[in-house]
Amino acid sequence: MKRKMKRKSFTLMELLVVILIIGLLGGLVGPRVFSQIGKSKWNVAAQQTRLLRDSVNNYYMDKSKYPDSLEDLLGKDSFGETYFSEEYIPKDPWGNEYIYQKPGTGDRKFDIICYGEDGTSGGEGANKDVSCFDDLSKKED
Repeated sequence: MKRKMKRKSFTLMELLVVILIIGLLGGLVGPRVFSQIGKSKWNVAAQQTRLLRDSVNNYYMDKSKYPDSLEDLLGKDSFGETYFSEEYIPKDPWGNEYIYQKPGTGDRKFDIICYGEDGTSGGEGANKDVSCFDDLSKKED
């Protein structure tokens, strides 16, 4: 009578096939996932510039003048609240300061700009500049 031996390990061929499949998935999916990280950081910067813009407008409504810097938003309004909802002015997702210009570009009274990942004016993709007045409904890929 022959007894069947139980197999307790994987063969070398099975391990190589699994490694090949994982490598193919990583090669196909990985670049798409990492490209989305840059887009999400840009979207965070766009939303933060809008929050700062709204705080600047609240400052203007309370004091009838625009602030000299973003740090002025940390002061108290006539109700004892700060104009910006945080206790500090955040940095952009890449660790750079937001640029506050008074007067702004064109005929704007002010502008709040993030220069993107490279921290310099101009660029495309993750290096693209975002202003608090940009229209986010026009999505660019």
